[in-house]
Amino acid sequence: MCKHFAHKIAVEQVDDCAELRFSCGTGYLKSVPDGLHIRVVSADDADLAQVQARHRRPPPAFRENAGPLHWTDF
Repeated sequence: MCKHFAHKIAVEQVDDCAELRFSCGTGYLKSVPDGLHIRVVSADDADLAQVQARHRRPPPAFRENAGPLHWTDF
């Protein structure tokens, strides 16, 4: 997934974690045994909503049929 995003944004990957720097916020990925945890931090709710709207599903190149992403506020 990091390779997919790295074509358009800055991505830093270390082992099973990655940081994705979107123009409207920062995404943090962590591979876990049962899937992938994604956390997004943004300056405001409008930018956060923009990230969520653009990324409702994993990228088309994702190898597994993961279905839609389920966003939860913290």
